[in-house]
Amino acid sequence: MTLRPVFWFLATLSFIGAFFLWQSTPPSAASIFDSQKTKQLEGSAAPYRTPKGVTQVRLTTATGASFFTDCLAIPIICSGQNEASQSILVQAVFIHGQVFWPTSVQANGKVVVDAKSSAQAYQLFVEREGELYRFPLLLGVAFMVFSSWFGHRPALP
Repeated sequence: MTLRPVFWFLATLSFIGAFFLWQSTPPSAASIFDSQKTKQLEGSAAPYRTPKGVTQVRLTTATGASFFTDCLAIPIICSGQNEASQSILVQAVFIHGQVFWPTSVQANGKVVVDAKSSAQAYQLFVEREGELYRFPLLLGVAFMVFSSWFGHRPALP
């Protein structure tokens, strides 16, 4: 057996993964902030560490429903100074499922995040999430190069 089919297989898997990551990029800022589909959410927000080790904000409403957003959206929750949950009022647009992006946030009667700072944070979020497909794409190209380099050399015993 040669190494060429193994590298072709790994390259194919990497290209498929890159395609799915490219397709799952978040909506544009214009579609989020020009949307009339905002909903008002009220509840307690606390930092939440996902199983992958990423810190997000979990908003739990009075009915017990949980919604999530990135720490860029509400930085006061993830700032590390206050690990306890805070009561907040959010005007939000749902991106998908239980994930939302706030257009404005009020905590203790004060505006914590306004529309302008939320739009800037969303641009940073889109740039970060929109570039995730690059690594598997480069990995696929590297596997293609390895497959042509190794050619028909026999596999290691």
